[in-house]
Amino acid sequence: MVMLKEAKQDKRDLILATALQLFIDRGYLETKVIDIAIAAGIAKGSVYAYFPSKEALFVELLKEYVVVPYAEFKDSSERTDATCSDKLRQFVQFEQKVALRFGNGKNFIDLLYAEKGLSRQPELESVMRQLMQLRFTLVYGIVDTGIRKDEFSGKDPHLLTLSLMGSIAMYISHQCGLLSHAAEYVPAGSRSGDMAEDVFFEFLFHGLRR
Repeated sequence: MVMLKEAKQDKRDLILATALQLFIDRGYLETKVIDIAIAAGIAKGSVYAYFPSKEALFVELLKEYVVVPYAEFKDSSERTDATCSDKLRQFVQFEQKVALRFGNGKNFIDLLYAEKGLSRQPELESVMRQLMQLRFTLVYGIVDTGIRKDEFSGKDPHLLTLSLMGSIAMYISHQCGLLSHAAEYVPAGSRSGDMAEDVFFEFLFHGLRR
């Protein structure tokens, strides 16, 4: 009984991992269920035995590969005694790890924006809202605690959180190569290449502590 349960879990994991790679390589709309089955080396019916539709499979991918790791990170961050500065640094490093997880800066967020109409599916939209809420409450908790402990300056944790998340998003997009098109606007002779992590955090914490 235990072996059967493990075998089912292994097949489910195989389907998810295979679908993920195909979605990234080909795009969501161009990937068919039969493609996933062939790539995984299983029958098409086996895919439907675990997921009622391609849409449901994609939602499960988003939950398992993005939402669950964020929830686990949030729980871990709230239980640690690290300083708020260290927690914020760990959050940025975690976000970058998620973004780079699948190579070439491609992840679910890129896929959602690339596929026309995909992000407007009700169930998927609900999961995306859950993810955004997780991210915001995590950073807000760090910022609010930092202000109350006089580790950070500022009086409005909500506004400060929004500003921080914007800066972090731009930094990670740059590190993932998603802003490469902006290179043409950089003056000749200016510093180029990846922004050093310590440079970014120096900028970030200077604004938080002054």
